[in-house]
Amino acid sequence: IYNKYNIPKDKIIFIFGGNLGVPQGIEFLKKNISYCKSISEAFFLIIGDGTEYQNFRNWIEHENINNALLIKEVPKSEFDEIIKLSHVGLIFLNPKFTIPNFPSRILSYMQNYLPVICATDPFSDIGKIAFENNFGYYCLTSDCDAFFNYVVKLLNKEIRTQMGKNSYSFLIKEYNTDITYNKI
Repeated sequence: IYNKYNIPKDKIIFIFGGNLGVPQGIEFLKKNISYCKSISEAFFLIIGDGTEYQNFRNWIEHENINNALLIKEVPKSEFDEIIKLSHVGLIFLNPKFTIPNFPSRILSYMQNYLPVICATDPFSDIGKIAFENNFGYYCLTSDCDAFFNYVVKLLNKEIRTQMGKNSYSFLIKEYNTDITYNKI
């Protein structure tokens, strides 16, 4: 998988997988990736398709972005393999949202013991849930300084490992089918 997709083996992989559209705050994902260029250990892996795919591709090419890789949609089995070699999951939501949003991609991250950085609007509570349960960090989508600081923190393997364990535990405790069914 590393060789097939040209994924670096010597970097901490921050993965964003799923739809690449306006609701995901792709413009801010780009700004944050660019802002993190100086963090040589961090690499941003973006997998997906959507209305902003070509925009994102053009940006990588024209701005000579070398700390990120964009891969168009892949088969589910290969995505599952890619997420297993990743270190941190990314959630981005457009800052203009005014209602809470639960991005389902977080469940894949949690299932694979990944800590998360949630860069969201002020109304979504997924970032607060991640922070309060010690499986991630959150900031406003437009807060590049906070995002940068969280990327730096998650370069630490001990922090990633503990938060990853907490992520999986929270998934099992709060988001399994029986519990979710009963809550609904």
